[in-house]
Amino acid sequence: MADADDRRTPLPVIVTVSAVHPSYSETFVSNEILALRERGARVLSYSLRRPPRDLVRAAEHIAPPAGFLRLLPWAVLAAVARPRRLRVPRLRRRRGLRAALSRWAVDAHGLRLARALRRLGEEHVLHAHFLAHTAEVAVRAAAPTTPVVVTVHAGDADLRRSEDHRAFLGRVTAFRFASEAVRRTLRADHPEAGGEVIPCLVHLPPRRTRLQPLPDRLRVVTVARLIESKGYEEMMSAIEMASRRGQVTWTIVGEGPVRDRIERWQRDAGGRNVTTILRGALPHADALSALDDADAFLLLPRMYGERGTVRDGDGIPVALMEAMARGVPVVTTAAGGIPELVEDALTGVVLDGDDAARLADALWEAGRTPLSQAIVERAERRVRTDYSPATVASRLAGLLGGSLRRGEQSSSGCGAH
Repeated sequence: MADADDRRTPLPVIVTVSAVHPSYSETFVSNEILALRERGARVLSYSLRRPPRDLVRAAEHIAPPAGFLRLLPWAVLAAVARPRRLRVPRLRRRRGLRAALSRWAVDAHGLRLARALRRLGEEHVLHAHFLAHTAEVAVRAAAPTTPVVVTVHAGDADLRRSEDHRAFLGRVTAFRFASEAVRRTLRADHPEAGGEVIPCLVHLPPRRTRLQPLPDRLRVVTVARLIESKGYEEMMSAIEMASRRGQVTWTIVGEGPVRDRIERWQRDAGGRNVTTILRGALPHADALSALDDADAFLLLPRMYGERGTVRDGDGIPVALMEAMARGVPVVTTAAGGIPELVEDALTGVVLDGDDAARLADALWEAGRTPLSQAIVERAERRVRTDYSPATVASRLAGLLGGSLRRGEQSSSGCGAH
């Protein structure tokens, strides 16, 4: 749908359902909301958990984020309404006390959001991020003719075939897939799941001044959660190999369980020429500023399952997009949806995460050769054109607006696509 068409066609109220909005780890939700508001849409937010107090909201909450006490009356109501609740399609049917409490909380949120939607009294579309509890809350809260759009990001697409899944997915009006790999993964088990591939948009920071690499010093930045699947073991090996050629400073932005492993590696560095700076989870602006002096951006997500899927892996990491938009050379793997963004020798360097020697060479060559500089320029143009707020918001507005018409025709959802 063209820009002009989007602005002529009034959009319904968009109610975004997310786990924690706004949050440091879901900045793409805030950026998306701001871009939709730029297009004239009214966007309201519903969060399953309370966001940090120091974050500025991108949208008004349709109901204040609920802590335990605020959610408790709705949980009681959900328990009383058990017969009705059993008829609600669920994404996952698990047993055990923890699963029961989780279902209880989802039902409570669903009832609470449903009441807020009735009070809204305006035509609206529910847009849930992640095919998880957020999607279940949206489906639970939606009236029969209310469209529900779910953005599927990465590992949440990995649903094995089952009748429970089919019943739940059938209630979703349309899917927005963050990458082709995400769509391929979900449709491998559920081919009836219809929708469009619309990537997450990226915040476009100002172009940085071209950095002059230092001949005997390498500055590497990684922005990613500190979890095994991001490939920190492989990155440590690559950094160690790179340190044999000169002094390496590795700045890591993120938090998670692998932090202890990295700190042990850092303490055991011995004579290695490596300085590791663990900055933890940072506000978005501070994370971007870490790229200012970077010679290279390193991210080596591990590949799971068959190539071109996101079984327990990555979609298209937003941090990669932001590094490319900032003019930072990227070195990465072909995991999940990354090849849709980074093409080897064209918009970045794509290597096997186990090849520490080649990774080290790629890091030292980043931005230091005419070929590398040309790669950086192509990568920056690619992101600023295909993943810009204007481009992505235009396509997403078309999907959300179109879902309203499909919702009016049928509440059976994706099976009709």
